[in-house]
Amino acid sequence: MPDKPIVIVTGVGPGTGSAIVRRFAAEGFRVIALARSPDPIRALEQELPDTHAMISDVSSERQVADAVADVRNRYNSPKLLIHNAVGGGWGPFLEIEPQMLRLSPNFRWSRQCVT
Repeated sequence: MPDKPIVIVTGVGPGTGSAIVRRFAAEGFRVIALARSPDPIRALEQELPDTHAMISDVSSERQVADAVADVRNRYNSPKLLIHNAVGGGWGPFLEIEPQMLRLSPNFRWSRQCVT
């Protein structure tokens, strides 16, 4: 039997991230659930077969590289990446610091998973 396809889901919390994990688990994927907080992902790991929790902060390039390397070493290269981790700020658009609008975590994940 071929190995299950792997999906990495970042930013897994009690809302959208958990729903994404449940959906892919139901479709037969091996799901790697990443979050900074361990509670939501550890609960999903206990609840859903072939779902694996990894603590990772996607704003850290080192943690991104380590997480992807760990997934490849333990399981295989991921087939999909669902980047659900977000950040943001409050206030009028023209007053938000440009740093807050950077999309670098998206780029980091894409680069690490593809290379």
